[in-house]
Amino acid sequence: MLENLVHTKLDPNLKDVGYLTKGGKKSIGVSGEVMLVDSTGNPIGGLEGGGAGSVSSAYIAKPANGDIITAYTSATQITLSGYPAGLAAIYDEDIEFIRQINAAGEIVATYTKEDSAITMSGAIITVAGASFVATDTFVVGTNIPRPVASSAAGAGGGSIVYTNAAGDFVATPTTGAKTITITGLPFTLEAINVVAGSIKKITSAGVVTTLDLTDVAVAGGVITLDNIDNFVAGDVLLCTFIGPDKAYDDTLDTLKVITLNPQYGHYTSVETLANESAWPGLTSTVDETGSATQIIDSAAPFTLAQIGVAGGNAGLIGYKVYNITEGTYANVLSWVSTTTINTTGGTVTSWATDAYKMPEAKTYEINMESYNHLTLHWRLTADLHTSYYMKIYGTLDSSATVDSTVNWVDLTTTIFGVAAGITADGIAAGASVVTEGLKILDTPTPMLKYMIKIIAEGDQAAATGSSAIVFIKKSS
Repeated sequence: MLENLVHTKLDPNLKDVGYLTKGGKKSIGVSGEVMLVDSTGNPIGGLEGGGAGSVSSAYIAKPANGDIITAYTSATQITLSGYPAGLAAIYDEDIEFIRQINAAGEIVATYTKEDSAITMSGAIITVAGASFVATDTFVVGTNIPRPVASSAAGAGGGSIVYTNAAGDFVATPTTGAKTITITGLPFTLEAINVVAGSIKKITSAGVVTTLDLTDVAVAGGVITLDNIDNFVAGDVLLCTFIGPDKAYDDTLDTLKVITLNPQYGHYTSVETLANESAWPGLTSTVDETGSATQIIDSAAPFTLAQIGVAGGNAGLIGYKVYNITEGTYANVLSWVSTTTINTTGGTVTSWATDAYKMPEAKTYEINMESYNHLTLHWRLTADLHTSYYMKIYGTLDSSATVDSTVNWVDLTTTIFGVAAGITADGIAAGASVVTEGLKILDTPTPMLKYMIKIIAEGDQAAATGSSAIVFIKKSS
């Protein structure tokens, strides 16, 4: 029992001086700071004014504004809730005292383990012999130290307390031995760090004991406690160490600054969006019975999704289909069926029995969720038998996909400045054409997603020197 008082200034008007015990049995009138010390003279914490005080560096449970919240449960029971972060459970040994306060604000009773059986089951405290009523409120004092307190601040203002309950490190007991392996600490652990703190063991049955730290050795992150029993399977440890100031760098002699939202976390690495090579368009095939304005192919190479509609993301309407046999072309007008499409314009005499080559569109999605800026870098290389066109679309519709012809808005003119988009027209030039450029969309634009569409036209069966490459980088 702790009965020593030090650093106190006695009230000169006090006639009868008593002793203050840990259980609050006796009282003493004092002014100034009150400090409890153990038998060796080491302080164990200050007291709040009143009878059975609470250790100021430990968690206090109150009906409101406490570290933990108390509430009436029954005539002998109180429920605790609102545990602070890092505190998973409270055990019998953690409770120091309980004050029962009635509706008038008067202290009805103070319970300690010296005069009452106090037990914990889950979050419920049971006090044998208590007579609680529903209008009572309760203050519960514990001996559980707060992981971070003003008294645990270092020179830099940060905490010097490290605990595995808060995830500062991992403590693993060795079954059948007296050793604990510590991993994840940002400093080299020494015996002084361990002795300055505490280690509690929780058995698989829920029994909590404070381990003896009078014989401690530390080497390579392994703690050896010679004055304890060997650990057994199921043991869990709650370790609290005192270490370097978390907010101060001793080596650099400067405060540590943590940026919670660093700039480097707001842009992506360069991504290759498209990398197409030797791509002249759809494979050529042969018309059987068409006319000057209609291609008919029994191989059924046409789909509505492929041909699409004017302005559609996969749409080929308006682009050139080449008659390889004649060396002529016409524009895709409409989709009739999987075997038939209509054409318009151009110089085709007749598609009947002629080999032809359809244009082809490929689409690529750019997810802009949480990003406001986009940089595009393209390199379109078209040989004299290939033409490329690159367009851009945008949407705020989450259901829009690159496989659909709907729910996208054509932004090509707005972003690229011309409706046709970025072009590399080797066929028109009669020679290889390389178009390379950058577009920086640096005006903050909360777009859900963009889509890049590249259309390839080819006037012969193969095109070995053509490629379409697009890089992107996103930032917020």
